[in-house]
Amino acid sequence: MIRSMTGFGTGYKSTEGVSLAVEISSLNSRFLDIRIKLPFNSNSLERVIKQRVKEKCQRGKISVTVSFEYDMNSGNNSNIFDRKKFEAYTLILSTLEKDYDQKINLADVIDLKEFILLDSPEEIDPEFVMQVFDKALMDFIVMTEQEGEMLKNDISQRLDKLTDILSPLEQVCQDSKPEIFKEYRTKIKELLNNIAIDDSRILQETAILAEKADVSEECVRMRSHLKQFNGLLSENKPVGKRLNFLLQEMYREVNTIGSKNNKLKIIRMVIDMKDEIEKIKEQVQNIL
Repeated sequence: MIRSMTGFGTGYKSTEGVSLAVEISSLNSRFLDIRIKLPFNSNSLERVIKQRVKEKCQRGKISVTVSFEYDMNSGNNSNIFDRKKFEAYTLILSTLEKDYDQKINLADVIDLKEFILLDSPEEIDPEFVMQVFDKALMDFIVMTEQEGEMLKNDISQRLDKLTDILSPLEQVCQDSKPEIFKEYRTKIKELLNNIAIDDSRILQETAILAEKADVSEECVRMRSHLKQFNGLLSENKPVGKRLNFLLQEMYREVNTIGSKNNKLKIIRMVIDMKDEIEKIKEQVQNIL
């Protein structure tokens, strides 16, 4: 099952006067970039959390935020009035009233809870933190898998469109061979400008030019790339980089087909195929 590089997961749990929340989010990135934000009393867990993220994600810009909220009514914490902070705010409000005739209530500016300092425990139980983190990580992985399934369905439909275009393109190229041969033969004769030359030599040179315009090999390789691409979509491991490489090869084959055969009908098909490849490329950028 393919997974998206973008996702979001949360975990939340309360116990013994403390509530713990964990959020994990990710964005696209060529490399793995993990950023962890922990409260001061849980910094020792950063290495463990980073390792668990690495085990699940190989690429992406991943942010992990762990936050605590203590219950002021809990017997496990003692409350301390932050006098300095209170006096600083009242001084500012007093200045506003005196100098600018603006009377503002303190409660309209700041939550009064901000003036209460909690004498919190030195360290939260690491096992408690990791339980909530694991829940958030699982939630995150589930979302990346769901996003990945949607990406897979969209890409599969576009691969079908490419296959549907490739089959008639091959037929048109095959049918145009006699016409291309005739065109090259006419051009060679015009360039010779009635110079006497053996017809067999003209036919030989015409055949060489016509062979160079043949796109059979490109079409065969294109079918091979499409088959490999479909196979990778079913693998249960990170495939984003390999999918991107195959897209480059597919674009190269289609581009070569367009340069070899300039028939209007072929050019239109080539443009349609390039359009689908570009749309697939946009989706693949999201795949882990």
